Amino acid sequence: FDRGDQRDLRVITADLSVKCTSKRYKQFLPFDVFMVALWPGGCTIGLAIILFLYRKKLNPTDPGSLETIGEKLFINNQLFARAFRYHARALAEERKLKERSKFTSLSWLHFIFEEYECRCFWFPIFELSRRIFLTSILAVIYPGRMQQVVVGLLATLFSCAMYQFFNPYIKDDDDIVAIVASVQLILIYVAAIAAYVADAADEKQAFYSGTAFGVVLIIILFLSFIVAVFYVLMEVFGYVALQDTIDNISKKSFWGFWHPTSSAQYQQNEQYEQTDSDLEMRPTDLLSNQSSFNNTPMIYPEDNDQIQEENESKTALECGSSVC
Repeated sequence: FDRGDQRDLRVITADLSVKCTSKRYKQFLPFDVFMVALWPGGCTIGLAIILFLYRKKLNPTDPGSLETIGEKLFINNQLFARAFRYHARALAEERKLKERSKFTSLSWLHFIFEEYECRCFWFPIFELSRRIFLTSILAVIYPGRMQQVVVGLLATLFSCAMYQFFNPYIKDDDDIVAIVASVQLILIYVAAIAAYVADAADEKQAFYSGTAFGVVLIIILFLSFIVAVFYVLMEVFGYVALQDTIDNISKKSFWGFWHPTSSAQYQQNEQYEQTDSDLEMRPTDLLSNQSSFNNTPMIYPEDNDQIQEENESKTALECGSSVC
């Protein structure tokens, strides 16, 4: 504040009776800085040290890797080679998870890494850093300005890219929910920037100042919740039951006005599927006829001579019996 004598009066915003130039304030300033840095920096560094010390148990080695085999088998087809490597990594990750569960010394750390795959045992460090940055550090970066919102948007974009690239969680449902939550934050930041620009341009009648914009924000806030509830229902009732329910709903008449495939077209496609089932054999049919395939004798090239001799002998016997 301007005191009127060419000197400024600096006080704490939370308590205007405390002067920033007082001797008592300067005595407590180093302690305050240390305590403020202890939570964001100390917790993150401590967690990183703990995970580093237990890294061999958190991410055990897997000697049964099959990535090179996939490259040799499908060297001329990159799509099959990529799919084979992905499948091999999934099997290796499953074996490492079973190996990690055997270490009883990790029981006190179980709440930290239980949701993450072995290859991403370090991801709790990133998650803790992300939360501290968005909740604590961001509050002191250009407070009250649009630059603060832009920095938050960039940080959220980076975190969304990390989730998309690593897919750190054991369950794929958790990966999807985390990505949706990041997209939700991105949309909120974009809406904040748009509202800030509309307010700076003095557009009081703009969309960002009306009730519709508030409704859009409410829908955005419930995105991650809706996705989480959907996957909980899938886990409780199963994917097949939910798919059957959706198929039954799709046969109703009201399905046509909001789904691209109408009920009549759905029935037509169902008839096409029945017709196609008569023309081709499905994998279930192959499994049902597996016994007949197993009972069919296989003819190898080295048996051709023996079969030809048996046929010639049978022909000679038939000719001899006819002459007699």
